[in-house]
Amino acid sequence: MSQKQICESVVKICKREFYQLKNYEMGEVTNIDFDLSTLDEFGKQLVARKGYRKLPSGIESIVVVRVNETPESWNSWSEGAIGIPFGHDHLKSILDSKEQLLKKYQYCDEFWLVIKEGSYAASYFGNIDLKLPIVSDLDKVFLLRSSEGEIIEFK
Repeated sequence: MSQKQICESVVKICKREFYQLKNYEMGEVTNIDFDLSTLDEFGKQLVARKGYRKLPSGIESIVVVRVNETPESWNSWSEGAIGIPFGHDHLKSILDSKEQLLKKYQYCDEFWLVIKEGSYAASYFGNIDLKLPIVSDLDKVFLLRSSEGEIIEFK
């Protein structure tokens, strides 16, 4: 699913799930990673009443509070993200840019690139979808995942 498709899916979920909220009422749906087709009708209704839904990949829950007095929608959380997948296209655009700069650098024994995943959720990468090793003029390429507390060596 593309980021645009995920956003469209979340909007549809919000319209379907939260349209009936009254002023200052909160609604919440939580991802269930379970094949609902294995449940009988009573089980499906119970799961639905508890607020469990099959949400798009990377979305653990959606919480909405209706406040009629606000002039427009706003996000009360300090951060939030979908977590876009980190694949070859994303990495290639970064590498192309950095490899162009190599020509301007003074000589070094090795050139390393550390790609820092943000320290806030809006710059979080979802799944890492790369076949290793990668090809690059850089000697070493790493991804520093702040939120995960890990360093991944791509090359």
